[in-house]
Amino acid sequence: MKTLSILLFSFLVLASCSDVNKSNQLATIDKLNTSLDSLKNELLTNKLDSAQQYSIEAIDNETRIKNYYIEDTIDMVFAEKMTRYKNMRRAFKHMFLEFDKIVLGCDEVKETLRQLKHDIENGDGDRAKYGEYLNYEKSKFDKLVVLAKGYFDSKKTNVATYKELNAEIHDFSMKMQAKNQKL
Repeated sequence: MKTLSILLFSFLVLASCSDVNKSNQLATIDKLNTSLDSLKNELLTNKLDSAQQYSIEAIDNETRIKNYYIEDTIDMVFAEKMTRYKNMRRAFKHMFLEFDKIVLGCDEVKETLRQLKHDIENGDGDRAKYGEYLNYEKSKFDKLVVLAKGYFDSKKTNVATYKELNAEIHDFSMKMQAKNQKL
């Protein structure tokens, strides 16, 4: 009878530990899902829809300058501005790719968490590895946060560069085109 009582007590202790683990893991998944939703919403709210327009304008301005600027020398201050302008244009392409990569990553992690939550709730798969799987998804989320921060920083910098330089470079390119067409 004592042996049976000890076995029953041991089973109850192990089962309650399992339930604590299970509830902690499910709570962690819920927190990660909430954080993923917030990150994705912030990204979608801050999507740079006008980046393609900015890129096209920059390409047009650069092409006009390349085709119509025939001087032997260039002002060093203006050359530095052109370098920043070209770097800004190139950065917009990378921003598009990063944006898509982050949004896709959020969706992938969310789907994996959904499957992991289902497994934990139903006790499917290797229960001993649930914590490992959860930590792996946390690390993927942390990487997405770093990528998103890079996207936001790049957006801020490149939009500021566009606003600072576009009018001046556009005017210069149009003057070069008009000057060359008069010749």
